[in-house]
Amino acid sequence: MLSTSWLLALVWLVEIGLVVAAVVDAVRHRAAAYVAAGKLTKRIWLLILGLGLLLVLLACPIKAVLSNPVLSPVNLLPLAALVASAVYLVDAKPALEQMRGRGGGRQGPYGPW
Repeated sequence: MLSTSWLLALVWLVEIGLVVAAVVDAVRHRAAAYVAAGKLTKRIWLLILGLGLLLVLLACPIKAVLSNPVLSPVNLLPLAALVASAVYLVDAKPALEQMRGRGGGRQGPYGPW
């Protein structure tokens, strides 16, 4: 049977992967692309995602894996980072990809479908 501590560690690994993917993608785009896409500026997105990464790193469940798991309100803080990363990946990233000419991959002969 899988203990709660290993489940917390697995959830944490998924969270850190999502946040790191969002940060790497945010760094990859030019600052002008954010303005052209009508999204928040690159600096603001990097600040939001950087704080999210810090929150996820602070909630590292290593102590919980090595001893008894402790569920505390601090474990809810990475949820804000997860939401911010999801908003970036679902809203800003497709708009930025479209600015680079990569968006709209579902183009038919008469336009998008």
